[in-house]
Amino acid sequence: VVNKIWSSKKMFFSLIIVGICAIIFQNVYPSVIFSRYETIFLIFVSMIFFAKYNRINKINKKYKYAVIATFALCLVFILMNTTGRRDVIKLIIAFSLIWSIYEKPFKVSSIFFGGIFIFIMVMGLAFYRTTFSFEELSKAMQTVIGNKELLLLSISSLMDFMPGHNNYEYIVNNTNTFDEYLWGSSLLKIILIFVPRFIWSQKPFGVQELIVEHHRNAFVGGSSQTTTIIGEFHWNFGMLGVVIFMYFFGYICKKIDINNKIYPNNHWRIILNIVFISWFIEMFRGGLSTILIVNSLQMLFPIILVWLIYKIVFINNSIRRRIFS
Repeated sequence: VVNKIWSSKKMFFSLIIVGICAIIFQNVYPSVIFSRYETIFLIFVSMIFFAKYNRINKINKKYKYAVIATFALCLVFILMNTTGRRDVIKLIIAFSLIWSIYEKPFKVSSIFFGGIFIFIMVMGLAFYRTTFSFEELSKAMQTVIGNKELLLLSISSLMDFMPGHNNYEYIVNNTNTFDEYLWGSSLLKIILIFVPRFIWSQKPFGVQELIVEHHRNAFVGGSSQTTTIIGEFHWNFGMLGVVIFMYFFGYICKKIDINNKIYPNNHWRIILNIVFISWFIEMFRGGLSTILIVNSLQMLFPIILVWLIYKIVFINNSIRRRIFS
């Protein structure tokens, strides 16, 4: 247990080093790799482990309060610096999962009221980024609350429910022959990311860009739109592809859940599991290739740096003596 406590501390301090570098050199490194929001997310996850391995319990509540305070500060920081719904949702998912694994499962009432709170928060973000004005946001919320039809329309449009269904409906109705399927071409973006489009102008696009070219959505515009994950699988491989890939998706979720219960003290495994689970909310929008590329750069790259610092500095005794002597 002592070794686990110390290794958790060293992992935490390793991540702090990476976080400081990311914030200082935000304008030097590509922002997609060192995103402050993702860095704060990683620091928060490690902070929870740091507190947990120092014995959070009813007798010593200061660590529990430190975790809750850290979560609240990170949430406020993200809300003040981003309009991305995914940043907020990732942080909440991470906190909820780790709290359920190491502290206690949430009650049904907590999940219900917490879900309502998250929904209102995310909807507020969606309204805000249409005008980027708190005054306009306040007016829009007052107008929507007083009009039930407008409220339902706003929820369905801004939360991607109806736009996603509209695009999915188009995909299902227009992929009936062999030539109309993509046959995995939209997923090749993961492999072909380093091939510039000026070299290969016919390089495959992701489904979020393709759907805009092929279909005019009845609810939203823009250069990319959700197809839903089922729509993406259907467009690539048909109904059989939907069944196979969703089965595989469920199998991965099951393995992660089992591993979290079997190896609760393997903090590296838990962090990777929590990070991957936090991507799910985006995956259900479709565009898997883009999601995997961006999230891998934003999350896995900093984690690899943390792991390298942890291994080089804190595991290698000779290097550690030279640095701290």
